Amino acid sequence: MKSLAIVATHPVQYYAPLYRVLAREPGLELKVFYHHLPCDRDQGVEFGKPFQWDVDLLSGYTHAEGPAAISGLLDELLAHRWTAILVHGWSDSFSRKVIGRAWRTHTPIMVRGDSHLHTPRPLWRRWMKYPLYRYLLPRFSACLAVGTWSAQYYRHYGVPNEKIMMSPHCIDTERFAGQAASLRPLRAMIRSTWSLADDDFVFLYVGRLSSTKRVQDFIAALARCSESRVRIHGLIIGEGSLRESLERQAKQCFAPIRFAGFLNQSEVARAYAAADCLVLSSSGEETWGLVVNEAMTCGIPCLVSDQVGCGVDLIIPGING
Repeated sequence: MKSLAIVATHPVQYYAPLYRVLAREPGLELKVFYHHLPCDRDQGVEFGKPFQWDVDLLSGYTHAEGPAAISGLLDELLAHRWTAILVHGWSDSFSRKVIGRAWRTHTPIMVRGDSHLHTPRPLWRRWMKYPLYRYLLPRFSACLAVGTWSAQYYRHYGVPNEKIMMSPHCIDTERFAGQAASLRPLRAMIRSTWSLADDDFVFLYVGRLSSTKRVQDFIAALARCSESRVRIHGLIIGEGSLRESLERQAKQCFAPIRFAGFLNQSEVARAYAAADCLVLSSSGEETWGLVVNEAMTCGIPCLVSDQVGCGVDLIIPGING
């Protein structure tokens, strides 16, 4: 029996389905160690409103949470309790402690991340990072890349090809595809709730309303397109610090936009059912863009900027986006 311990900061809606699949793997004992379970306020800090994800993120696999759980894992590493460890990065103190203990006990440890070299960084910071990361990253037993840019990132810091393994970002495709199929016949009714006409071409944005998402570009583009009198509308799903300023921008430039606010996981498929195309115009801070996975699973094409991490892997220009 092989055993795998996974270390994560908190439950994430995109990771829980993967953990459930791993937990069903014959001959594998899996346990996920969370640093904490966030409260409503912590969960919603970037969205501008307290909330909890309304889908189950904790069933179907064994887990533990809190500093005591992480301390227990550190002790178990000394006893060689685990065949291997997986961490989702090294930016937090808990993960760094686990990485250090794994290296000292010669326990195989893997890292999975979506960092890439297209994220804007000052030159001095890149110079300072390079020798440190060039020393640290090759020490992992394996580096799991979520896509092409992620693999390039590992190679840049000296990780040999034989240690780089593809582990693509994914979503609960069964749930999203099922919801899309059931909602498609209700498309006209769903549109009417946001005052969208049946013959409108609807461009959709889903995510936080923050500067790195460049929603202001989305609004400006819709305003310009609407000048040609084509039947288009924008639908913005999300909350954030820029909502008021974005609403003012839309009003001032007469952009045909509906702001629908935050939709939780069980509700967001309604937006995909109502839309004709997803737009993600983010800057290089968008390491992947899992809303693109969601939109494609629901059957709509996507327009993404050339700084969105998933673009090179998921977008086939002229075919699906």
